[in-house]
Amino acid sequence: MSEVHLMLAVRDRIREHADYEDKHCDVEWDEYAPATAPDLYIMVLFGSVEAGQFYKNGKVEDRVYGVNVSIALRAPRVPRDRQRKLWIEMTNSFHRHVNNIMAQIDFDYTVQANANAQMILDGEATGACDTFISPLRFQSLGPIRPAPAEIFAGTPGESVAALVRTIRFRGAHRPSVRT
Repeated sequence: MSEVHLMLAVRDRIREHADYEDKHCDVEWDEYAPATAPDLYIMVLFGSVEAGQFYKNGKVEDRVYGVNVSIALRAPRVPRDRQRKLWIEMTNSFHRHVNNIMAQIDFDYTVQANANAQMILDGEATGACDTFISPLRFQSLGPIRPAPAEIFAGTPGESVAALVRTIRFRGAHRPSVRT
């Protein structure tokens, strides 16, 4: 559940402080946008969970969590010979959204605090020793890639409905003692 709390905290931070409406950003379990998604849709997705540096014996559960944020921009329908120019022009739009989201998530302790508060409220954590002790940090930015029509509710006969770019955040460290 701590992974879910972290994703919800990321989603809320993007919605509230990066100035995206609720319809533009939500948690998704896969990279498929809803059929009603607008031309811009931001998906907060499961990232990795890895063993932390203190995961050396059976008494300490030391995990480092990550969250992926995928930005999807609907691609206008243009003939194949004009797609290259369109993709180059859309790069500027991606940069603006990437910078906007990174400013809200990278090393932001508010995301960590909100996830911790929700874990304590839900009884998953018993106190500060059982919560995230470090914030998410930028790890990598994936390439801009085409999203097949079925992923972004494309129309019949459409092969590419959107372009997608994924920001990977890692480093939300959560050690806890096994009982």
